[in-house]
Amino acid sequence: LCTVKEILLEWSEGIDGMQIVEINAGGSTQKKVGGEFTKIPTDSVASGLKIALSSSSSYSLQEIEVFGICHTAIDILKMKIAMNFNESPYFKKNLMHLVE
Repeated sequence: LCTVKEILLEWSEGIDGMQIVEINAGGSTQKKVGGEFTKIPTDSVASGLKIALSSSSSYSLQEIEVFGICHTAIDILKMKIAMNFNESPYFKKNLMHLVE
């Protein structure tokens, strides 16, 4: 699971056609944009990325770069504990200690 900050599409000789970029997490679409892109700013949680190309007879992409932060299962567990155990600080502290 990642938080995507920015997607860069590096074209060989300018943008070819139209693009639809879809960011998915947990089986649902978090963000979907369409148009002609070289840079797509976003701040979306993602577990998958789909890029559909259309409106051109050929495409010449050199590179696709995605920038953001990915979280480990331990990181996610720590976030869940921090969010859900506010009523019992003692229990929360012990759980966090076990996770570390």
